[in-house]
Amino acid sequence: PFSGRLDARVRLQGRGRSVAQVLGGAQGRVQARLRDGRASHVAVELAGLDVAQALGVTLRGDDALQIACASLDVPVQAGVAQPVDAVVDTRDSTLWSDGRLSLADERLQLLARVVPKDTSPLALRSPLRVDGTLGAPAWHVQRGALARRVMPALALAAVHPALGLLPMVDRAGAAEKADAQARVERCKGILQQPL
Repeated sequence: PFSGRLDARVRLQGRGRSVAQVLGGAQGRVQARLRDGRASHVAVELAGLDVAQALGVTLRGDDALQIACASLDVPVQAGVAQPVDAVVDTRDSTLWSDGRLSLADERLQLLARVVPKDTSPLALRSPLRVDGTLGAPAWHVQRGALARRVMPALALAAVHPALGLLPMVDRAGAAEKADAQARVERCKGILQQPL
């Protein structure tokens, strides 16, 4: 779903008699950026649970989106990478995640979000939680956010089926847009730094 040239810099220090011990107490930073990147349009729409646009893109053919900015910045202290700040910005949406990753036990606690730059008539957009381990990650849609969209749709559909679509119309709010823009600006800053 993603392609491009990946530049990365890993600066970690640690001590131990095994790789696990070294990583379990590591200190440092991991930075990466994607240059000349492209992303599957269908993958971007599915990440945002945008049913209508994902279906439309699938029917007319998956056109790759140019990635305006993609970066990863992860400070590591005592074997814990936190916050894991990852951003992918396209003309359609801004995808970002944050959270933590323990290098000692390889456990993930990440939250991924998609902020659309357009309006969609049928979207179930909800944050995505990623937990579990690096070897067996588990993906979960945040049920509360999804329920806040689906429950009103069901109630309105009981009155009239067409009304049930109203809560599914998706457009990012001002706070979401501002948060996404701040993350894109940080991403651009990382792109300007030498690795």
